[in-house]
Amino acid sequence: MRLDPDIPFGELKKAVEEKYRESADFFKDAKVALAFEGRPLTEEQEEEILEIIDKSCKLKVLCIVDKAQLEKQEEPKKQENEDSLKNVGQFFKGTLRFGQILESETSMVLIGDVEEGAQIIARGNVVVLGKLKGSVYAGAGENESRAFVAALFMEPSQIKIGMYTRKSRVRRSERRMRPKISFVRDGRIRFETITKDDLYEENHKLLEE
Repeated sequence: MRLDPDIPFGELKKAVEEKYRESADFFKDAKVALAFEGRPLTEEQEEEILEIIDKSCKLKVLCIVDKAQLEKQEEPKKQENEDSLKNVGQFFKGTLRFGQILESETSMVLIGDVEEGAQIIARGNVVVLGKLKGSVYAGAGENESRAFVAALFMEPSQIKIGMYTRKSRVRRSERRMRPKISFVRDGRIRFETITKDDLYEENHKLLEE
């Protein structure tokens, strides 16, 4: 409840009574925690206002909270939520065409194709549910070599994971290819064929990191 800091306390009480009497149908018999802001109150003044609210409507005030203290307690939770959001994979649906660049501060799942001349850059992992023919950079900006890149059709022009770079040696073919995953092992970027079940598991792993 925001209180006018300038009017006398007697007038303030009348304003509170009028406000809650007019809002009685809106509040009904709701149960709330109440915080005062705008002006300091003594315990006696707080009790007087609570008594006015009780007589003016059926609203039940369960407790009075210190707004400043509440915000202080919520700040670590807010920061924790923001930090956790950084680890959640982002989704993009569509085809990246020549000259287009898609960047993500987290991991990325792209539902579509990455054509030659297009580029994906992500701080986390990259999963392409389509054809990967452009360039891709996973683990960007952090030399994160634990990242991986997976695609249903893997023919990237260039792939970079953390500090390691490699031009694709996958033989270009119009034949149907099996899904592949690329990762760093022993200081080299390697490609391996994966099954659909493997890709499903990696997709979930991406979102849980």
